[in-house]
Parts: sequence; structure tokens; C-alpha cells
Amino acid sequence: MTKVQGQRKAPRKPSEPTTSKVSKPTKKAAPPKPKPSEIKTKGSVKSSKQNSSSSSTFSNDNLAQAKNVRFSTSVASTPIPPSPQTLQKKQLGQYRSPVSYVPRLTRNQAKSQSQVISKTRTPTTVDAKEVEIENLRALNAQLLRRLKSLEEDLKNTKESYELLSASQQPTLLPSPSITPEPVPVIPTPTYVTNPIPGPSYVEDPITTRPRLLVCGDSMVRGFSDILQHLLPRYLVQCLTYPGAGLSTVLNAIPSQTADFTKRDIVFLLAGSNDIPNLSPKILETELQRLSGLCASTNVVFSSIPFMFNLEKHNTNVFATNLQILKLSSVYNFFYFECNFYLSRKMFTSHGLHLNLAGKQAYCEKLSSALSVVHLSQRSFLLPILVDPEPNMNNSSDEQLILDISCPYDPLLEVTNPDESRGNTVLENIDDSSFFLTNLQVFPNL
Repeated sequence: MTKVQGQRKAPRKPSEPTTSKVSKPTKKAAPPKPKPSEIKTKGSVKSSKQNSSSSSTFSNDNLAQAKNVRFSTSVASTPIPPSPQTLQKKQLGQYRSPVSYVPRLTRNQAKSQSQVISKTRTPTTVDAKEVEIENLRALNAQLLRRLKSLEEDLKNTKESYELLSASQQPTLLPSPSITPEPVPVIPTPTYVTNPIPGPSYVEDPITTRPRLLVCGDSMVRGFSDILQHLLPRYLVQCLTYPGAGLSTVLNAIPSQTADFTKRDIVFLLAGSNDIPNLSPKILETELQRLSGLCASTNVVFSSIPFMFNLEKHNTNVFATNLQILKLSSVYNFFYFECNFYLSRKMFTSHGLHLNLAGKQAYCEKLSSALSVVHLSQRSFLLPILVDPEPNMNNSSDEQLILDISCPYDPLLEVTNPDESRGNTVLENIDDSSFFLTNLQVFPNL
């Protein structure tokens, strides 16, 4: 149609609904716009104004066909140039190509369509995962059955092994004999302490260290470690018999000194538990047993330490020590006097046993005296005194026992035993001390 010059296009009425669908114009007059109830498709062609109202509707059967339908008029007729408005919109980027309208499906239509699609669909990824899960479950069940069978086999194997081990008696294999390797012997050096020729045993080849056997009651407890440190050239062994008397200590010596020689020393400290019942006759009978031992080795017998728990018996202790000194020259053993250097502070608070300082002092004096045992021609041994002239003005705790004990006891001056008993306080009576009247002090020294 041709436009009239000077005539403006009538504006669109506001009551008319606007749609995005643009129908392709024809040479004839534009057909009237369809009502909202009517649906317009690409393949619908209106041949005339009369059949414009009878437009085809969309149905479920021709849904697939409607997507591929083309306008028949566009194929047959020649292309129509775009209008100036269309060109202007294309330049401004506001032009929209005509889009076919697809109606919205109802709920029943969508349900029926989904059922049709589900019947004809192929297995998806979800179905493949479900199949894989089922396969894994089957494999897991198979492995569990296999594990259970292995456990039963292991249980049966253990039972059969226990039956076999119980039926067979174990055979003891002989232990391999191990021959000890010979220990290389290091010769002990010869110590020369005096230019005077020593005894004949020094000329013999020395293969082992000389031995020192310390035997006694509870007074010698702890002597072994101290003497071993002070006398490293000796092999020190200590036998302690707590609460034992002199007879018990002497009975244990022969079994320990069967192979002792003149190179070895036996040291005895006993008799404290026998006071005050150790009479001269009993003492001589006991010490007579040492005569055979003294012929084969060196025997040193210590004096009995004075007592601070029962000071009334110190007179008897002093007399017993004198008797031991006398018998030392008869049976050829050495007598060691320990009361020259022992004081009250070297004993425990009870007063019978030596404390740690007293044991240390005792062992130091003994080690110095034993160094001349092999060279001494006399039976009386004295340690090297630190102070040969003791101070007599010290207190009672600092004085030597020799200065405060029984040598000045009035019982030593008694000539008639009956008179002495009547004139002495009952607490200081010591019946065993009256044998001193017939005792010879230091015979033939």
C-alpha cells in the first residue's frame, strides 16, 4: 500500500494489547489483529479476511511438527524489504526477530509427556552409578564370605597344632659346652718395706694377690669396703656373725682358710658378746684351736673394745685382753691392741658398737699395723699413733679409753675377794674379774 504524503500515522490505541509477534505483511491490506484467545503460529497462513477468525490451535499431537513448520508464503513469495522502522531498530540494536510462540503446557499434559519420555529414554549416568554400587555390594558380600572361611581354616589349624604339640614329648637338647678362656695372670709387684730380708715366701712366684679374711661379730660390719680401699694389694673378704660368741666365730674359720698360706692374713674381732662369762680357762680352750691355723698362715687377734653401755664390765674386758696377749706368745698369733686410740665419740649413742667414724679410724690403724705383720718378730702389734703423748686434760669424750677405764679401777688392787665384795657398790660388782690375782701381765716379752 502507498502512504499519503502529509498524512501522519494514527497512534496506537492504549486499549489494544501489544504483542511481540510480528506478522509478515502482504501486498493486500493488513489483516486484523487476533484476539487473545487465538494462537498464532509460523505455518498458519490466512488466505482471506473471512477465514482470519478460524486460526488453527495448538494441540499435543502436532507439537513436534509445529517446531519445524515454515511459513509457506515466505517460500513461495519474494522477500519483502524491511520497513524503515525495522531498519532503525536494527541500527539501535533494539530489533527482535520474530519468534514462534510455544504455548505453556498444563499439569496433565506435562505428566503425560514425561511418562512418554521415560519409556523411551536411554540409561543415564545415575543409572550407571546405581549399577556400580550394586556390583560393589555383591563384591563386598563375596569378600566377607571368603574372610569367614579363612577364619574357620585358621581355627582348625590351631586346634590341630595344639593336638600335635601335646602328643609329642619335648626333647631337651644338650647345652653346648663352653670352655672358659684362660685369664692372663698379672704378676703382683714385690713391695720392699724393710732392708731386712723377708721370709721365704717372697722368693716364691706370686700368681695371685694375698688374701685378708676378716671374721667376727657385729663389730666388723662394714670393714670389707674400708679395708679394701686402704689395702688394695690384698683381696679382702669379711664374714660377719651378728650376736655370735667367740666359739661360733672360731668354728667358721677352718672352712674358709683351708688353702691359706703365709702370704695371707686372718683377722679376728670377737668376744664382746661373751663378756662377762669369758673366764681364762674358757678363753685358753678356745684359742688353743688356733694353733694349727697359726702354723700355716698369719693370724691377728684383736683386743675386745671397751663398752660404754655397760661400763662396769670394762674391768673384765681389760683382764680378758691381757689373757689374749699372754696366749698370743704361746700359740704364735699376733695381738692387735685397738683401745689405744678408740674414744667415746667413736661409738654410737648406745655405746656398744662403733659408728662410721670409729670404723674408719679402726681400719686405718689396722691397715698400718698389718703392713709389718710379715716382718715382725714379736706377737704384739700397735698402730702408728697420731699423738704419742695424749693430753690428759681433755674432757671425758676426748680422752683415750686407756686413760679413763679399768687400769685405775680399785678392783685391780683387791687381794681378798670376799672383802672386796663387801666394800664395793652393788652396781660395780663384776664376778668374772677376780681371776686377775693369778694373771701374769706381759709374760716374757
